[in-house]
Amino acid sequence: MPEFHIIDSALQPGLSVIEASAGTGKTHTLSHLVPRLLLDGTVDSVSQIVLVTFTKDAARELSQRVRGVLEHLENPRPDSETEDVQKLREKFPDRLQDGVARRALLEIDLLRVSTIHSFCQQVLQTEGALCGLPVMPELLAEAGDVAEEAFHRFWETKVSEEPWVAAVAALKKLGFETARRFVLTNLANHEAEPLPAVADVALIVPRLAALSGGFTAEVCEEAAQILGQVTHWKAGFNPPDITKMCARLRGRIADIGSFTGAVVALGGLADKINGSKHKALKASATACRAVLLAEEFKLPLAELNWSMLLSGLRHVQASVQERLKRSRLITYDGLIGYLHEALKRGNNRDALKQRLRDRYRVALIDESQDTDRRQ
Repeated sequence: MPEFHIIDSALQPGLSVIEASAGTGKTHTLSHLVPRLLLDGTVDSVSQIVLVTFTKDAARELSQRVRGVLEHLENPRPDSETEDVQKLREKFPDRLQDGVARRALLEIDLLRVSTIHSFCQQVLQTEGALCGLPVMPELLAEAGDVAEEAFHRFWETKVSEEPWVAAVAALKKLGFETARRFVLTNLANHEAEPLPAVADVALIVPRLAALSGGFTAEVCEEAAQILGQVTHWKAGFNPPDITKMCARLRGRIADIGSFTGAVVALGGLADKINGSKHKALKASATACRAVLLAEEFKLPLAELNWSMLLSGLRHVQASVQERLKRSRLITYDGLIGYLHEALKRGNNRDALKQRLRDRYRVALIDESQDTDRRQ
């Protein structure tokens, strides 16, 4: 990738990306690019430029830095100005003589420097009709309480409807708190494609039911006899009660929750046997039919858990959006989502895009947020 020079590098129409690590001068570059765009005639006024940065503090600093560069161009102070200011003055003496920097300083309040949320809010307010939002909703800082309520409702109703889903949800490592954290952490993640792809619960449950049929009385008895002889386990491992575990395996039809917990406990149990003390027993346990069946359970159980997490996330996202819409509220994330939807799929998307292009000839984005495709 060629090195970028503020004064001399060509600025092509369309999207250009500057890669820069922290502390390498991104703010310096942006603050000098604005005067350059004015001096080289790319824009006629600072009002035709929009700068978007990450935080309000960064926006304030960037605005002050741009003003400072313009002031140095208009009122030369060789002892305190940057080398790039000097180069701008040398390259565009006639434009400076024509008062370009002076006019920019008079219009500096028209320069739009904002966070992404502030930019979205401003567009939604000024172009509400084109965005499908004729009246701007009240801004809600965050929808955490609404999301919590929606998640609890999902857990109490949807999770309990299917016994296998309820069984997975009851597992210690996959339970309520894990699912809650997942949903609330990813609440703003509307467009990401889940990896791995989500399998249909209606297809997973029959696989689990079929596998569970393999835990016959004979298979469970074999596991009880082999594992019941083990007296030495690997250091630090606290083994389950083998008798109780095998009893839960036998009771798969009566209590799917206890059965699932027993299957999870059984999976990988052979690896926890102290091989130096029980070499033959460890080999027998590894080949035990119940242990092999428990290993086969791992994938569909993981798929069911993943399906449950994503189902919860989509349910809560939809519930939050419906609640906010009904209450005429919008969150910071909603500002981004609503404008993105208006530009991507709105009925007036072409007119909205043209309105923004007419208003802003150049957009300078500081710290582009590649973690959120909508931004």
